[in-house]
Amino acid sequence: MCSKLDRLLDIDREQLPAQAERRRKYAKGRLMNSRTGTWKLFPRAVRTICQTDPSERIHESVWQRVTKDGGQPLPSPYRNEQFLPWLEQHRERQEPLSAYELDLLGDLSDTAPEKTLPRSHRVTSFCDRIVEWLGGSQ
Repeated sequence: MCSKLDRLLDIDREQLPAQAERRRKYAKGRLMNSRTGTWKLFPRAVRTICQTDPSERIHESVWQRVTKDGGQPLPSPYRNEQFLPWLEQHRERQEPLSAYELDLLGDLSDTAPEKTLPRSHRVTSFCDRIVEWLGGSQ
């Protein structure tokens, strides 16, 4: 996703590997549930995978996430054991890691980790509070 936004936004390329979680391998880190605030009032949309459009792809990190090597991801795999055979049937739809992602992963070992304060400890502006109230990130 960052590779698509990089040319539109001024993303601090050095900060991304500095903020990466290093306790777990790539794709095994914690998945964040961004469905918070007022978004919880709306019904959850269940989307069928690879049935909306022939160009739809499944990111390579899904395969990395469901494999047993490298430890269990947080939360544990997306689905149950029936998901693995389905995933293998759709291997031709795998979207490999982009050059941007591979570069970021390569920079992890050379970049010192940084710790930032959680959002709750940062000073928030009036606009931040409105976005949070509307269901944005915390």
